[in-house]
Amino acid sequence: MKKEKSVKLYLSYVRIFTQNYPNKDIIYLITKNKDVFVIEWLDDSKACLDTAAVMIEEVEQLAQQSIKDESAIPYLKVKIKNCLENCRSPLDYVANYIFDTYCRNNYTKKELHKFGKPYFPIRKTDSLFDICIRDNFRNLLNSRSDIVDILKSCQQFKNSTWLQDLTSLINENKHRNLTKQNDETHTTIRDLNFTHGGVEIGGISNITFVTSGHTTPIKYGGGNLDFSGETSYPFVNKMDTDVKRYFFFRDLGRPVTPTLKEILEGTRDVIGKLEKTI
Repeated sequence: MKKEKSVKLYLSYVRIFTQNYPNKDIIYLITKNKDVFVIEWLDDSKACLDTAAVMIEEVEQLAQQSIKDESAIPYLKVKIKNCLENCRSPLDYVANYIFDTYCRNNYTKKELHKFGKPYFPIRKTDSLFDICIRDNFRNLLNSRSDIVDILKSCQQFKNSTWLQDLTSLINENKHRNLTKQNDETHTTIRDLNFTHGGVEIGGISNITFVTSGHTTPIKYGGGNLDFSGETSYPFVNKMDTDVKRYFFFRDLGRPVTPTLKEILEGTRDVIGKLEKTI
């Protein structure tokens, strides 16, 4: 009983502190088994997003590495999964902070016991979003409508797609398997000249071939030509080419890297707005 009382006092102290000093990097509170954990939501969020940015670069590197080494693909999938999770976590960090700072006192102990952990509101329609705010962030609309406006601005019904894409991809990874992807190879031939008996017989220039999977557009002697520039051929006089491999989220039908960048920038934007507001 004594420990429980001290926990309540500590919670009250921190809640007052966050209300009086809203610009401090005080973060959300988690209570479990009468223990209190304080996490600096803003610092942790920025760390997650910086890490996600690095992972996007690594995804791009692994995609190109997979041209020569197919064993890179499982690691590519894991990087994508971790990048998505590092974009999702800051949204839930700030949701917890908002709930503990502005909403927790509006619920009874019994309600809080059943409530569980607050999550960032993600809804497909305006009406469903309003219901979510009413039920899961009680009185937030009355006390801090400016926060609600920011939460609403990134929803799908506000013509913003990144948040719904993030949710779909996270759920795919969590409940089924690592996100399925399609891939295609873009081979750009700036200049390719063929010879026979030391005589130039023709060539190809200024063209890009797009092929499904890891294939090259030209075969010779039953094998694919290597356009990476690392293989020499006696019948090729000049080879100025570039090969890129691109992966697509199968269910979304969208390219992996641009989608991850859009999700990252969307998350940065909403976290930045909330940082200035709360």
